[in-house]
Parts: sequence; structure tokens; C-alpha cells
Amino acid sequence: MRINHNVYALDAYSKLNKNQANTGKALEKLSSGLRINRAADDAAGLAISEKMRGQIRGLDQAERNAQDGIALIQTAEGALGEVHDMLSRMRELSVQAANGTLTQSDRGVIQDEINQLREQIDRVGNDTQFNTKKLLNGSLSENADIRSLYGDVKYSKNGTGLKNIKVDPASVLPQDVYSLSVVTKSKVLNMDGIEDTYKTGLENFLTSPDTTLGKGDYKIELTAQVGGNVGTTGLSLTNSQLEDGDYWVDNATQNVYLLNAAGTGPAGSSLGAASSLNVGTATASGKFTQATTYTLNVLPKSGGAPIAQASNVKFGQAGIDFKDGVAASSTLTVDQSKLADGNKLTINGKTIGFYDNTGTYGTNAAAITGMGVDFAISLQSVTSNSTLATAIAGLSIPGITLSAAGANVTVTAPGTGGNAVTTAFTGTGAVTGDTGGGKSIGLTVDFTNSLAGYVKRGGALPTTPQIPYHSFTIGELDRTSIILKDSKDKIIAHQFADNDRKFVELQGTGISFGTGVLSNGEKATNIDIRRTLEDASVTFQIGTNAGEIVALGVGDIRCASLGIDKFKLTDETSASNAIAIIDSAIDKVSAVRSKLGAYQNRMEHTVNNITQANQNLTAAESRIRDADMAKEMTDFTKYNIINQSATAMLAQANQLPQGVLQLLKG
Repeated sequence: MRINHNVYALDAYSKLNKNQANTGKALEKLSSGLRINRAADDAAGLAISEKMRGQIRGLDQAERNAQDGIALIQTAEGALGEVHDMLSRMRELSVQAANGTLTQSDRGVIQDEINQLREQIDRVGNDTQFNTKKLLNGSLSENADIRSLYGDVKYSKNGTGLKNIKVDPASVLPQDVYSLSVVTKSKVLNMDGIEDTYKTGLENFLTSPDTTLGKGDYKIELTAQVGGNVGTTGLSLTNSQLEDGDYWVDNATQNVYLLNAAGTGPAGSSLGAASSLNVGTATASGKFTQATTYTLNVLPKSGGAPIAQASNVKFGQAGIDFKDGVAASSTLTVDQSKLADGNKLTINGKTIGFYDNTGTYGTNAAAITGMGVDFAISLQSVTSNSTLATAIAGLSIPGITLSAAGANVTVTAPGTGGNAVTTAFTGTGAVTGDTGGGKSIGLTVDFTNSLAGYVKRGGALPTTPQIPYHSFTIGELDRTSIILKDSKDKIIAHQFADNDRKFVELQGTGISFGTGVLSNGEKATNIDIRRTLEDASVTFQIGTNAGEIVALGVGDIRCASLGIDKFKLTDETSASNAIAIIDSAIDKVSAVRSKLGAYQNRMEHTVNNITQANQNLTAAESRIRDADMAKEMTDFTKYNIINQSATAMLAQANQLPQGVLQLLKG
């Protein structure tokens, strides 16, 4: 018997400690409900379980993302429903306007409602948002036309007046470098008591609050320059009463017809005799083309010299900018070797024709008549660049001066005439150069009013008893205005503004800014707006891993994108055409709504799939991580009994060495 080491007690103690540890683990599992409470419980199982837990939480969030995506789609689709209703109303109005029982004033009232519906459609497109994200202005398109600021805006007051200039990605401004300026006294346009003699077709006047026009009454006079190509017919179009287009004249009858589709003869019945249409007398049968440009002069209503002018204007042109009488110039560079028979150069509405002596026209007079030009220069008379430049500079064109130096021709519009320089060349490379211009006076108009009886299709205008004009009045208010201009100093938009505003949006431009204390004459320059095309589709993260997304592109449903921003219900024909235009717009909106509906259905199925995957993955993770309570209770009971037994046996083992005392008593 040994007394130094009680092996039996040590063995019982070891077993007791082990069972107590197992009892503690069982108790921990029963308390937490988890089989794995630490990595030591099951290292591989813990790694698998944690990955599954990450997947499960990701699926939970993906489901919420998908639900948010459905909400976004429903928001957009609801707004499109209203757009559909408005388009249907516009179509109804167009059908009404196409009825021949209506008067012009009736159609004017219908047009007013059309205009209001357009504004509301644009408002829906610009303002429909989900969580501040605009949905229907094209900024979420697969091929979004994005605007952004490049470089730093320069503030003349270092940001204490105008500040925080930003541009909306969905702005429709062209790519250019703009400026904002401030005036504290604002010029305003007053159209009360206007006169529009002979229905000039001018509309949508826009006056800059800093226009150089003083307070008073003004008018815009409209003159026509009728030209074209009369071919070999011998006609003169200067006083023509025809609309612009392609025609055929019969020498035998002197009757004028529309040109047939093949371009070889007349089509339909006669439009009248050449003389009654003021195109002269035909010397040969043939086709001819008429094209009219216009000159618009701004002058005091009481009369006097022009203050500003816009020349070489065509009907349908919008945003016509008037230039003042500051001397404007344009330098043209000529290349005699590229000049060809039939080429034309137009300078401020006067056209120069170039002809070959051995060609169709043969003589100067025949060229002027046959080409429908104001001047003619023979190719044989200009043998070098310098002689060509000299020949052009030797012509007399009212309102401008011409000078030659080598291969260059300088065209100058002196300040006294109120002119600007405009040039255009029909040909290939023989004349190149830029168009000059005076300084913008801060007035633009649209030459687009196509109501019945308005100037719109070309032909000569009366000059007696007076030149056709449109009057307007300039007043002044003690209000502060913010003015947006492009790189050519042309007025784009303006708006009244107050001091100390955190956010001001310049209506219709997509430009916003803040204000401090505004002062007269301050500017913000270098507003460099760049245009890019990019995929700006909104993406929904509908999975737990990178790249598990759904991309949705939503197009622009504003009027310009739908093609309904310009039509006017002026007569039965235009109203009928408008029906087809609106039908096309309805089809576009229907396509967008159908796409959104398809995506919504997809997202709802996505939610169902995520829910099922989440359930299955949770069950799998539970099998790995969660404790089997029945099994753990059984183990706990077993360990508890063993602990009691081990404790009793340890007590017995501790008594064994006392047997030695009996031997010692011997």
C-alpha cells in the first residue's frame, strides 16, 4: 500500500473534472439553444454557419431592396398613368380641332388647353421622385443624356452673392459655357396693346432684364428676301407670291405647277399664270425652286434707324437673337481651285452665283436670272485666290463693307446700320470662314407662329403702306433678377430672386444656385456644362453577392422627348397631323409602362424566390448551429448523474490510505 500518491483518488478526480466540463458545455448549450457557441465546439461547422448567416442576412436585405424597387416602379407607373390620361385628352382635343365646324378662335382656346397639358406633362417628368431620385426626366435612362459641370465656377463676389451653382443631370441645356449675372433693376416685356400687322409669325418674345433697350415702345419689322434657283426658265422670284417649294413652269401656257415626284414635269392642276404669281415671264419650260429668308429689324415704334437686326432667318427658327449696331465682321478665306459652276455665296441675304462661261448660263445676266442670285461672277474671270477675293470685295451689298487681302475677304457691318454679318456658302471648300455678329441686345423671338394667315411659307411681303411689324413695350421694375446667358451672350432664361436663399432653381434650365446678398452687376462665369451619354439605369441589389442586380432604365417622358412640344392646332390639317403625333407619344408611354409592369412582375417573383431561399438556408444553418434540446437534456442528465457518482467515488478513494493506520496500530 502506498500513501504518497493516492492513484485511485487522482483517477476519480480526473474523471470528475472531465464530467464537470461536459456538464458545463451541456448546460451552456441548453441555456443558449446553440450547438456551437465557440469555434472549439465545431470549427468547420462554425465557418459554414457564419457564411450561411451572412447569406441569410443578405437575403433579408435583398428582399427589402426588391420591395423598395417595387415601390419605385409603382411610383413611376402611377405618374405615367396620369401622363396617359393627359395624352388621351390631348388626342381628344386634336380630334375636336380637326372638325371643320370650328373657327380659328375655337382652335385657339383648344390650343390653350393643349399648352397647359404640355406644361403638366413636363412637370410630372421633372418632379416625379422616389427618395429624391427623379424617375421620369431621362436621368435613369439606359442611354441618358447627362449634363455635368466641368471645372470651377468663378464668382465675382467670391460666393457671398451668387453661390453653390449646380446643374441637374437631366438639364436640356446644350453643351456650352454659360454665365449668370445679377441686375437689381429689371427690364420687363409688356405685350399689352401690341400690333402684329400682316401677322408676322413672331411669338415667344424673351427679353433679358439687362437688355440694352431702354424703356419705351418698339417694333420688329419683317422683310423677305425671296431667292432660289430658276434654272433655265428665265423667271424672277424677287416679288413671288408663291410659297417656298419646287415648281414647274410651262413656257407655252406660262402656267406654274407643283413639281412631280420624279422632278421631270408638272403635277396636278395649274397654280396660276407666272405673271399673276409675280414670277415674271418664262423663256423656257423647266423646274425651279423658291427659298425665302427674312431680315428682322428692331427699331423704335415711332420710326428711325434700326437698333438691332437678325438676318438670314428662316421660318420655324426659334430663339432668334438680335445683334446691335456694334461693328461686326467676318473673315472669309477663298480657294479658287475648288470653285465650281453653280456654287453660291450668300452675305447678309444677298447671293453671289459663280458660273462657267461654257456652261448652262454663259453670260452674267443669264447667270443672275437662271441661278436666282443678286450677283454673278464668271469662273473664267477669277484665275487665282486673290482675283477671286477682289471680285467678291468689289460687289456692293447694302449695309456692309467688303475688303480683300490676298485670299481673304473681310465683311464688316458698321454700327450705323444696326447690322450683323451672316454668311453661307453652297459648294465644297471654295469659301470658308466664320460668321461674325454684333453684341446681343438681350432680346430673342421665335419665328414659328403657323396660324392661318401668318407669314410662314415664303414669298414676297408687302412694303406699302408699311412694312409688316410686331410691336412690344419695355418697362422697368425695382426687382432683382438672375440672368442666364450662353457663350455668345444670348439670353437663355431669367428669374426674379431674393437675398439669402439656400436653393433657387432657374425654371426650365436645370441650373440651381443659392444667394447671399446680391448686388448689381455681379456675375458667375465659367459655368462649363458638358454633355455625356451614359447608362444611368437604376440598379436593384436583389441578391446576397456582388453583381446580383437588376438594372432598370426609365426613359424621358417630357414633351420634347415624346415629340409633342411643338405642334399647333391651326387648322384641320395641322390638327389631323397632331392626332398622329399624339398617337406616337401614347405608344411611347405605353411601352414605358409595359416595361415597368414587366419589371414589377419580375421583382415580385424575385421576392418570392428570395423568401424561399431564405427559408431553406435558415433551415440548413439551423441544423448546423442550433442545439438538439432533447439530446442535450439527455447528455446533461447523464453528466449530472456521473458527477454525483464521481464525487462519491472520490470520497471513497480519499478514505483508502487510512487503511495504513490500521497496520501501524498492529
